[in-house]
Amino acid sequence: MPIDEEKMEMRKAGVAKEHQKKQETLGDKNNQDMINVIYRAAGQLEMPEWTLLAKVGLEGLVDARSDPYTGPSVADFPELTDEQKAVIQEVLESYVRPKK
Repeated sequence: MPIDEEKMEMRKAGVAKEHQKKQETLGDKNNQDMINVIYRAAGQLEMPEWTLLAKVGLEGLVDARSDPYTGPSVADFPELTDEQKAVIQEVLESYVRPKK
């Protein structure tokens, strides 16, 4: 296999692994779950909730709260520091959907 094809296969494998990791972390999360995660993380980061939601580009989730979350993984959220991403990821991993 030429080097270019080999690199491409390695990249595909990396993307597939990242997708699997995202699915494991996100599981059956819906948009409301992600809104809750962002709001809880904003509290820990001492910043306004809506500001954080908008900063990661997820403000549109409020229009389809019960839909499955199909947005980016926390690692791919734009405009955030590593610390902010770490807090959101920690909240996400410990998040349990409230019972009705």
